[in-house]
Amino acid sequence: MGKLGSLINPTWFELKHSRGLETDELRAYMRSTVLMTDFLTLIPAFILFFYNFKRVSNVNEPLPVAYSCVFAVLSPSLILVDHGHFQYNCASLGLFLYALVAFLNDFDCVGTILFSCAVFYKQMEFYHALPFAFYLLGRMFASRLQSSLLHAVKLAFVTLLTFIIVFYPYLGSSSDVLQVFKRMFPINRGLFEDKVANFWCVSSPLFRWKDHFASNTLFKLCFMLTVTMSLAPCLKLLACPSKQLLLYAQATVSLAFFLFSYHVHEKSIIVPLIPALCLLPLEPSLALNFSLTSVLSMWPLLSKDKLAGPTLALTFSFLFAAHTICKSCDLTASAHYVSVILFTAVISAFSILPQNSRYPHLFELVISTLGFAFFVGYFSYLLYKTVFRVK
Repeated sequence: MGKLGSLINPTWFELKHSRGLETDELRAYMRSTVLMTDFLTLIPAFILFFYNFKRVSNVNEPLPVAYSCVFAVLSPSLILVDHGHFQYNCASLGLFLYALVAFLNDFDCVGTILFSCAVFYKQMEFYHALPFAFYLLGRMFASRLQSSLLHAVKLAFVTLLTFIIVFYPYLGSSSDVLQVFKRMFPINRGLFEDKVANFWCVSSPLFRWKDHFASNTLFKLCFMLTVTMSLAPCLKLLACPSKQLLLYAQATVSLAFFLFSYHVHEKSIIVPLIPALCLLPLEPSLALNFSLTSVLSMWPLLSKDKLAGPTLALTFSFLFAAHTICKSCDLTASAHYVSVILFTAVISAFSILPQNSRYPHLFELVISTLGFAFFVGYFSYLLYKTVFRVK
């Protein structure tokens, strides 16, 4: 994108001198590159995934795949984070979906390459790593020893080759490689950012984690708790590596990472949102409510970015479409009404009530706590379905 932009205007990406440059033309170009990335990666990846869904489930889904595509592409959180908050998450999330489609079609080497690229693009894709790893291990354990070893060697080779290609510009200096890994694992950047709807933020008013433990200790504590919460779905996937179970495990484990891992930001919720949206044909109510809760949990961030108007417009348009389509498909919409009432009440209170001078972050904490409660409910349901119901 930088090379292409330099052809239009060389000053936009000139080393050092372009720092802090914010002309209207540059902003328009940068915004258009996000839109282009979305159309090249995430949107076609969703379409490809849902039209491959029959490989996951042979039963009649409550929600047709065409409607699932519409809901996934129009999910407010995905649009607001990339096109409002301005980021390129659609690239890594699209690569993850392409990798998922590859694994569902038994193209394991292709899936490994695509997922490696997703991780190297954005380290938050580690949220999706464990289910893929245990799914592949389960498939290998179910095969003959000789073919399993050969398959493992192939996967290791393509992973190493992808690493070398991506990291080639940095391999000449060990300090450069180390700096990249420091960026991928930001231990020194804190336990969480702002008011995120996860365990560490919500519990911090009751117990000041940062005051009692060093960063390294907190990182280890987060690691152990996250692995513990992810263990049951991963072991089930190891014993029964089915494609449908892979989808449920992805949603469960990635949500466990959001709730319990280290250095989580509000917008990180879009990482578990993707596998939750992948369950739309099977779990439409869960996926739609998850999408709404993700917007609610990011309201302080979006409001700070002056995106209150677009957030409300996108969210209520999404809900109107959900109500209309669910009604046409004979699906109950009662759970959506509860979400709408709660969403409206919280946003209204946040916008209308005066800020408490003694507790300036009270509303943000209330929203985080409410979001956390919903996410724990989704996690509990997904964990139950993954471990005890899905085969």
